[in-house]
Amino acid sequence: MNTAATFSIVTGAVPEAELPLFTDKNRLFRARAAMLDRTVHPWHRRYPKVRVQISLRVERPREALLDAAAGADLLVVGDRGTGGVEPLLLGATSSAMLHHAPCTVAIVPPPRDAAQRAA
Repeated sequence: MNTAATFSIVTGAVPEAELPLFTDKNRLFRARAAMLDRTVHPWHRRYPKVRVQISLRVERPREALLDAAAGADLLVVGDRGTGGVEPLLLGATSSAMLHHAPCTVAIVPPPRDAAQRAA
């Protein structure tokens, strides 16, 4: 069993309150690094024997994900469900990964309560 995992966070669409971060790349990087750490930490604590390689990418999601997928067996992406009116439609990034990623792709929808709040 391969016990290595790579976690990446890619900056994409952000809340309007975070737009000023884009004028200060160092500040943006620090904010996203903290977010990545908060996301990965509970999983690393739960599975301490899994070797984790963390990669923070501050670029367009499609390009960063396709680059990361080049050496992967599995690419897991979230889907915010903004691809259309129908709940079965995917967003542009998720759809691009399904069509262009060189590995298996798993798309994880948001929790139901988050999807209902966004509606």
